[in-house]
Amino acid sequence: MEEGSLSLVKNVNEMSKPMNEVFRAICEAGLFQYEHMLEDKCGFHASTEHFIDECVEFKNFVQYLIDRHVLQVFHQKKEGESTKA
Repeated sequence: MEEGSLSLVKNVNEMSKPMNEVFRAICEAGLFQYEHMLEDKCGFHASTEHFIDECVEFKNFVQYLIDRHVLQVFHQKKEGESTKA
């Protein structure tokens, strides 16, 4: 396998990007509208009770987008990395 080849992520739990970056990208793409962008907190709920990385509902939303091919996330494989997660 070539160094730097890409593989499609099919499960939200395989994503390496922090969820706050994923949230920003989804909002910028117009896939979700928000009223509050709280740094380090859950912008999905505008909550100060939990962080977006801990938000099960946001991860379920991201998985919904992935499953319906609305959102495509790629993982860059390193040389020698296996194809199975």
